[in-house]
Amino acid sequence: MDTKYIYSSNRVKAMEHTLLTDSQIDRLLSAKGYSQAFVSLNDTFLSPYISTEDKTNLPKALRESLIDTKKEISFISQDPKLLDILWLRYDFHNLKTIIKGTRAGLSEDEIISKCYGIGSIEVDNLYKVFRSEHFETLESGLGYAYENSKNLSESYEIDIVMHKAYFRTIKRIADISQDLFLHRLVSMLIDLFNIKTSLRILSMPNINGQLFIRGGNLREENMRSEESIFTALNG
Repeated sequence: MDTKYIYSSNRVKAMEHTLLTDSQIDRLLSAKGYSQAFVSLNDTFLSPYISTEDKTNLPKALRESLIDTKKEISFISQDPKLLDILWLRYDFHNLKTIIKGTRAGLSEDEIISKCYGIGSIEVDNLYKVFRSEHFETLESGLGYAYENSKNLSESYEIDIVMHKAYFRTIKRIADISQDLFLHRLVSMLIDLFNIKTSLRILSMPNINGQLFIRGGNLREENMRSEESIFTALNG
């Protein structure tokens, strides 16, 4: 192993004990109602972030946990810039939240409270760029997403544009890096998205159309039925 990765590897192994155990997962899955789930979460890595007095503040706890996790991963990474592939998804989520929140008449504080502080761009900065429409100062994929969503009327149409722009952006980053692991990671993320989306659409007959992202290992024809999806996975 390259010596520069020894510390990172050892640090990751030391962090494994914070992952959910099989018994903790079983408790969460078998919880009857929010109160039981909340008690179960108090025995996990989320415990320091959860207020016992405010059981409705779980989204905030998850956001704070993600921020600390990002700091830890960035610290031990040999090339933190490549981790933008992970953080960019939150930038596109935040942009989508800002667009929808603005259309719904929410205040700036209300909108920002619904965003994740784990993206590659500070939420306050992203909001200011959105208000000024000067996206040339940010990752080009965000400008592309904004331009292609600002005239859309349906919420799901905005979702589709954001998904496509995100995957298009991380694929470009992987291509530029010429890193084999990043290529494999991006392909896997695209495949997982296509599988999840296709299964959701197949289970809801009232939904028309197919959202397929190119760039993965699976092909569009693999997504046409549950049988074809499982065949492709086993192939």
